[in-house]
Amino acid sequence: MILPENGSVVIIDDVPEEALPILKVLAKKCVSTTYYQGTSDLPEKPNQSIRLLFLDLQLIETSNEHQIAKSVTGILDRLISKENGPYILVTWSKNYAKYGAVVEEEINKIKHLIPACVVSFNKRDCLEEKVIPLVDKELMLIKVFEMLEGRFEEDDQESIRKSIESALSDEFKTEFIAKPDALQTIEKHISEGLKKAGVFHLFVIWENLIKKSGAHTVQTVANTIDMTDLWEGNMRHVIKRLAAARTGRNKISDDLALRAAMATFTQSFSEEIESAVREFKFPEYVKLNSSFVIARHENGLSYEIVEVEDQGKTKLHVNKNALKIGNLVSPESIATLSETVPADDKVSVKIITDAYVKIPYIINTKLHLELSSTKELVPGNIYKMTTLDAAKKKMYLETYFDKVPDDVTSIDFIELEVSPICDYAQTKWKKSRLISGIIFPEALKLKGKDRDHLYKVHPAFLIDSIPRKLIFDFHLFKSLDNKDVELRNIWFRLKRELLIDITANLSGHVNRPGISFVA
Repeated sequence: MILPENGSVVIIDDVPEEALPILKVLAKKCVSTTYYQGTSDLPEKPNQSIRLLFLDLQLIETSNEHQIAKSVTGILDRLISKENGPYILVTWSKNYAKYGAVVEEEINKIKHLIPACVVSFNKRDCLEEKVIPLVDKELMLIKVFEMLEGRFEEDDQESIRKSIESALSDEFKTEFIAKPDALQTIEKHISEGLKKAGVFHLFVIWENLIKKSGAHTVQTVANTIDMTDLWEGNMRHVIKRLAAARTGRNKISDDLALRAAMATFTQSFSEEIESAVREFKFPEYVKLNSSFVIARHENGLSYEIVEVEDQGKTKLHVNKNALKIGNLVSPESIATLSETVPADDKVSVKIITDAYVKIPYIINTKLHLELSSTKELVPGNIYKMTTLDAAKKKMYLETYFDKVPDDVTSIDFIELEVSPICDYAQTKWKKSRLISGIIFPEALKLKGKDRDHLYKVHPAFLIDSIPRKLIFDFHLFKSLDNKDVELRNIWFRLKRELLIDITANLSGHVNRPGISFVA
């Protein structure tokens, strides 16, 4: 059973005693949890990543299923942010059969609250009712008769005793306590339920490995000094040495030294996580087989894009009926498909095909671009050049394309910061080194020239919601004063892997030896 180990497990139950068995099961697995008793102790705004959420459905005093569903979604909305990502919802309730379907229907109306998987089990499998008297009857009788001693005849005392016992017998409360096998039952339900989540576990595994790798990195650095009452003071010098190794200088400000030391931690952590991934053994229930590539339910119909085995093609099904066989990886094929589908299906087909086409754009953007980049001068910054008119654009675009389009308003000229990363790390920048290039919508389908000085970035990226491609010209390699470059607006930033590939190719182009010969 793979459980989140990074504090992303939440339990909501208005009766602490009923939540206790789950807390104990998770504690046995060394899983830290956050417990909320109800609506009054919830955070003011969502600020915690949640991967596994145990929820008691009836948190308000009502039997109205729609009010219960509204209260549940209100609580989830206060806990789960729009940036949360996938989570599993475990409904842990005595009344799931009564309220479960309505609650799930209400949750599915709010996009960011829809769980990757819903697991449900009945509290009554793990808890049993116990009647607990509110008072000790015998002790109460003794006190009453001590107070009434000498006031009644002996014949009346038995009648009084019976009356008091009858009255006290109604003074009790009912509680649910854990059955002897509650922990085993809960563990079984969770284990069986979580297996249904399948590939969701890949994200949980990843986050667990991050936590372990981070902890190992901290342990490795911290244990260079014996843990004594002088550890903190001794560790300060270790941090300074890490910073010196990173920056190449001994005398720097504390702020820069701390940043440099943490950058060294990050470098070590990167190696730790790669090693952890290589050694991890995935459980058999984390499978990648699927009957479809992408699917969507809309207006009671099922829309699926499926692969055609051994043909390298895909086809679209609407309620299992094939509409089209072809290659659905380009806007052109999508447009052709939209002409052949029934009018009633056009909107839904467009939604699912657009989502299918955008998948590589979204992933490539996440892998290689930082769209909300820092405003400081760092390698990889992309600056948009805004001083060129249409005539100059067309003239300069002849460098890049066989045929320049008539309308060039959607094409932008850019410059990329390619100063060495070590200069940035060691604050040795004297000049910014830049190469020029262009960025254009992929939809233009412009045929680029094949020249060894042109670097064509092969993947397209989703920038400002538009799929775009980039080309850089190594002939346009220059230096500018840092102060001038710092005044520019940063559009976005290339991440390390793509930046290193560009600078490696730039280095190869600059260092071409060439030969002299007589023909």
